[in-house]
Amino acid sequence: MQRRNGRRTGISLVAEVRLDGIRYAGFLENLSERGICVCMETSPSETITDFIDGTTLQLNFKPPLESALYLNCKVKWTYKNPPYGFMNSIGMEIIDPPPNYRNFFEQCYR
Repeated sequence: MQRRNGRRTGISLVAEVRLDGIRYAGFLENLSERGICVCMETSPSETITDFIDGTTLQLNFKPPLESALYLNCKVKWTYKNPPYGFMNSIGMEIIDPPPNYRNFFEQCYR
């Protein structure tokens, strides 16, 4: 796994991942200037096989006291958290982070 560069901060916000017209509920675990990790709960019958490295998707979340953020992201890695089949973490690179995301990250990192 490639090592992370840059500042990273832990966070817990409700998020939605959209891929091929399907919405997946999750929450942000941590973020950096150009990356985000999302944890998604799935049932044993659901899988995250669509989230392979290089897949592009949209990540939406609403920071407190701010407008919703819509980010285009690329999957960098996936990880099944124990107990396997229930929680999945997905690491994503933000494609061209917009200024409002950069401002949000700076506020979180203080």
